[in-house]
Amino acid sequence: MPPDVISGNPFTPDQYTCADLTKSINMFPNRYGRIRQLGIFPERGINTRHVAVYIDNNVLTLLPSRPLGSPGTRHEHGKATIKSFAIPHIPHDDSLKAADIQLMRPRPGEDYPGMYARVLARRLETMKAKHDQTLEYHRLGALKGIVLDADGSTLYNWFTEFGVSQTVVGFDLTNANTEVMLKCLAVRRAIETSLMGDTMTGVMGICGKGFFDKFTTHKSVKEAYQTHVKLLNGRQVNVLETDMRSGFFFGNILFEEYNASVDRINANGSKTSVAFVGDDDCHFFPLGTQETFDTVFAPADMIDFAGTEGLPAYASLEPMDHGRGTDIHTQSNPLAICYRPKVLVKGTVAA
Repeated sequence: MPPDVISGNPFTPDQYTCADLTKSINMFPNRYGRIRQLGIFPERGINTRHVAVYIDNNVLTLLPSRPLGSPGTRHEHGKATIKSFAIPHIPHDDSLKAADIQLMRPRPGEDYPGMYARVLARRLETMKAKHDQTLEYHRLGALKGIVLDADGSTLYNWFTEFGVSQTVVGFDLTNANTEVMLKCLAVRRAIETSLMGDTMTGVMGICGKGFFDKFTTHKSVKEAYQTHVKLLNGRQVNVLETDMRSGFFFGNILFEEYNASVDRINANGSKTSVAFVGDDDCHFFPLGTQETFDTVFAPADMIDFAGTEGLPAYASLEPMDHGRGTDIHTQSNPLAICYRPKVLVKGTVAA
């Protein structure tokens, strides 16, 4: 935890202002999520609750040479449209009561205000982690083309919003005679032809455990890797003898198992564990793009931040009646977007 996130006397009226707490909660590092680590979703704040997207179907074309003094070729503008998307509002509340502090053992030289500050910092860090996990879930949804809410309902289907259909490549991994390399080429070609003027540095596939196991043990993949070695702890070992779930290249694609899940709240209040990636699926997307993925943050639903540029998270406190404790409110207002959903290719174990 950052050492200066929360400090001082909680009974000072101006100690924990909304602005100070918001600054504090954003100091906690986001440690959650492989998608965040990839860095393919740039982050930016806007000062409205909606984001306007300008859709232009132009693609890059080659320009012909002309004799000196000739007029230049004239740029032809595509049919542009503007779409507006509401940014989801995600509030999360907790409380800090006297009983939470009363039985604590103080640290050497620590007084009651210091104990209060320590517990508050811990609560904020936990709440921020839940927002970070939710953002990871939304970003993964954007990579799959459909962003889901916590209850499994659809927030945005980017294929529908941008009027395209998803390309599905059946890898036929239960067939020992399948040429898996050709399946990988089909994935790359589908992505390359759908970039619409953007560029990429590579292709990655995040796999469910069933797809990953069948892929890595398929005859054509295993044989291709029997001639390869990997340097591990200063010695050379066969790739097939190591745990490759953290990623390896085949067919010029980085394959990586994504074995993460979240608890979904059902209508009756019960929880269901839901895998981020379907067991027999693999979702492919381009890396190193410039204009394909985005994360937009709207300002908080708070008077202090109206009209300001959005931040990843916000926090505020309100005292309970009769001094029984403090209500803690946090919120995040993110939208994970894929502007070119046609580049999102789904792979399946079946043909």
